Amino acid sequence: MFFLPAVLAAALITPSWAGDAELYGAAIDRVRRHYLYIDDLDLGDAVELAAESAEGAVPWLLVSRTGDRLILAHGERGVIGEVPLAGLNISTVAAALESIEDSVRGAADARTPMPEGRDLAVDLLRGVSRALDKHSAILSGRGLARFDERISGRIEGVGAQLSIQAGQHVVREVFVGGPADLGGLKAGDRLVRVDGVLLRGMSAASAANRLRGEDGTQVVLSIERELPTGLDAFELVLTRAEVAVPNVTWQRTPSGMGLIKITHFSEQTTVLLRRALEELGGDPT
Repeated sequence: MFFLPAVLAAALITPSWAGDAELYGAAIDRVRRHYLYIDDLDLGDAVELAAESAEGAVPWLLVSRTGDRLILAHGERGVIGEVPLAGLNISTVAAALESIEDSVRGAADARTPMPEGRDLAVDLLRGVSRALDKHSAILSGRGLARFDERISGRIEGVGAQLSIQAGQHVVREVFVGGPADLGGLKAGDRLVRVDGVLLRGMSAASAANRLRGEDGTQVVLSIERELPTGLDAFELVLTRAEVAVPNVTWQRTPSGMGLIKITHFSEQTTVLLRRALEELGGDPT
C-alpha cells in the first residue's frame, strides 16, 4: 500500500497562487510516479471531487456535472466556467485543476469574496486525494512541518515526549543526549509551566509545541517530581537543539533472544536498525 502524504506533501511547501501550474504539475507528477493503482484511477472523478472540495470551501460556488463536462457556477451570476472531462490523462489533470482555480478566483468580488484563510489549491488537491484511497491525504502548514520532522527523524526542541495523565502533563520519554536529558529532566516528571505559561487544560500537542523552537533558544520549564521524601518543585533552563527522535529500540530478553521494536519509520530507521543488529550479534546486512 502506498502512503500518499509523503508524495503530495512535498508539493505544498510553498504558498500557491491562482492558476499555479507548477504546483499542480508537481503534485500530479508525484501521483503518476508513485501511486500504485494509477491504471485504476478515474481521472474524471478525481477532477470532479477536486471541484466539489472547492465547492465545500467557497460558499457561493456551485458545481455540477453534465455528461463529460464539469460546470462551475456562481450562486448569483450563473456559469463561470466549464472543464471538459473527456479525454483526460494524467498529464492534463494539472491543467484542469488550474482552470478550476482560475475560474473560481476570477469570479470572486467584493460582495462574494474568497473565504479568508483558505488555500484553494490545497482544497482542490485534497479532493484529488479522495479519488485515490483511504490512506491518501494532503498535508500543509503545521501538519506538513510535523510530517517532515517525522520523516527526517529530527526535531528542534528539548528532546522529550509528553502525555496527559490525570489531567497533568507528564514526561513520557526523554531522548538520550538531548537538552532535556543533559539538563536532568526525567521520565515521570510533571511539567507545570513553560516560560511561565500554565499548561493545565492545554492539549499534549499544544504543550509539546511550546517545547519546540529554534536551535539555540532557551526555554524555562517548571517541574514537579515525586520523591520518596515528598514533592520537589523546581525549574530547568534548557537550550533547544536539533534532536534525533529515536524510533528503534532494542534489548536482549532473559532467554537470550534479541528484541527490536520500530515505532515508526524515518530516515534514521536504517542506521538504528543496523546498530541494533550489531549490538545484538545479528547480521546487519
